[in-house]
Amino acid sequence: MNRCKKEWPGELGYCNCLLVMMSRTGVANVELASDAPVPDLELLARARPEVAAWLHAQEFDYAALDPMIVIEALSQLTGLPPLHCGTASVVFFTYDVQEKDGSLVLKYFSLHRTQFLASTSLRVQLEGADPTSGTNQAPRWCEGLTGLS
Repeated sequence: MNRCKKEWPGELGYCNCLLVMMSRTGVANVELASDAPVPDLELLARARPEVAAWLHAQEFDYAALDPMIVIEALSQLTGLPPLHCGTASVVFFTYDVQEKDGSLVLKYFSLHRTQFLASTSLRVQLEGADPTSGTNQAPRWCEGLTGLS
């Protein structure tokens, strides 16, 4: 992440940066709630200064980001069904493009959404996280699944 320039504005940019931060730091879980500010990604990435510097360059005004837009965007991007009440979960994968050589590293995530009255929460979980290696393995229950998106 040598090139620290602003690339990812607004709530959709926050979604991308959240997944990149989790992929590169090994942060296993991040909780989002409709009635609370979105988590400060720079603070979550403090153990990896190069990731924190890249996030700082994004100049997020965390207090101004709408947590419900972030929750809805992540839900829609991953195919998580809309909810009026209850819970839903989905597993998806992304590819993290490595800065050094442009190689792709497969990362598995799960989203767990809970809707109760006007309150919505979303837990983003990096599956099989290994913070020491910066990689993750497919969860055992994902073996053999195809078409996850």
